[in-house]
Amino acid sequence: DPIFAIDPDERFPITQVHELLEGALVMTGDVDLGLKAAREIVPGEYGAVEYAFLGNDHYLSSSDSLDMLVRQGDTQPLPVTDPATSAEGHRFVLAFPQNADYTHYPTATRRLTVMLSARANTTATVRVPALGFERTVAVSATAATAVALPEGAPTCNSGDSGLIENKGVEITSPVEITVHAYDQIIASSDGYLALPVERLGTDYLLLGMHNEKVRGYGEPNGSQLGIVAVEPDTHVTITPSADIGAGPHLPNGARRGESVTITLGALQTFQALAPSKSVQRYEDLTGTRILSDKPIAVYGGHVCTTLSNTWGACNHLVEQMPPVDYLGKH
Repeated sequence: DPIFAIDPDERFPITQVHELLEGALVMTGDVDLGLKAAREIVPGEYGAVEYAFLGNDHYLSSSDSLDMLVRQGDTQPLPVTDPATSAEGHRFVLAFPQNADYTHYPTATRRLTVMLSARANTTATVRVPALGFERTVAVSATAATAVALPEGAPTCNSGDSGLIENKGVEITSPVEITVHAYDQIIASSDGYLALPVERLGTDYLLLGMHNEKVRGYGEPNGSQLGIVAVEPDTHVTITPSADIGAGPHLPNGARRGESVTITLGALQTFQALAPSKSVQRYEDLTGTRILSDKPIAVYGGHVCTTLSNTWGACNHLVEQMPPVDYLGKH
C-alpha cells in the first residue's frame, strides 16, 4: 500500500505521521522538531534525508532540505572554497620530446607554444636559458596567453637516443598559473598539461606507445621517454621495459630490464628511444621505471605513430607522467 511506503515498520500511514508532526509543530513552535525526533528515534532507518523530503510544507525545497540536514548534522558545514588544482603552480620546468623528424620539415612549419592561464590577472616569465630566450608576458584571468618558443627548443632533432641537452624550459609567475605545452609541425602535433615543480616526484612508471614494424611512413619510429631535471647534480636511474638505443651519453644503450644511471644538471634534458629495428617484435617503453634523487619531470609517448600500422602518415604522442605517489589504486 503506497500510504505505508515511507514507514519502515508499516505501523502508521504516512498521512497520520504528517498529522502528528503538524500537531507537535503547533504545540512547540519548533519547525525542526520532526527532524530532531526522527534522528533520535530511529537514526539508521528514518533519518534526516527521508524527513526532509516527506512533503511536509516546511521542507518543500531541496535547498531548504539540505540546509536543514546540515544544521542537524554532527558537524558544522565547512566553508565553500575553490582550492588550486594539482596542475596550478608558481614554477614549471618542462621539455619537448622529439616530434617526428624535424629535419624533414621547413622551419616555418614547426611551432612550439606554451599556453598560460590563471584565475587572476598576473604576469609570467618564460625562459630557455641555453638559447638565451626570456620573455615576460601578461596573463589574463579571462583568456589564455600563447608564448611561442624559439627554434631549437625541441629535446632532440632526428631520432636521437641517449642524448643529454640543455633545452629545459622554465616558467615562473607570482600568482598560480596553469601551463599547456603544444608541439606542432605541418603534419604531426600533440600537447600535454604541464605539472608545476611542487607536483613533481622522484619515482615514475612510464606510459608510452609501442612501435610498428610495417607502415608506409619511414623512420623515425620510436617509443619514447623524456626527462628534464629541476636541480643540479640530479641522478636518474632508468630500468627500461624495452631495449633503449645508444647515443652520445648512453654509448651502449640499455637492455630491457637492466638499469642505467645518468646525471643531469638543472634544466638539462634527456631522451631515450626504443628503436624499431631492434630484435623485439613491438618495442614499447610502457612500464619503464624511473627513479631519481631529486624531483624531475618525465614524459612518455612516441616520436610519431600511425596507431594502426596501416595509415601512410603518423602523429606525435606525448604526455607528462604523474609521479607514482599520485597514481590511484583502482
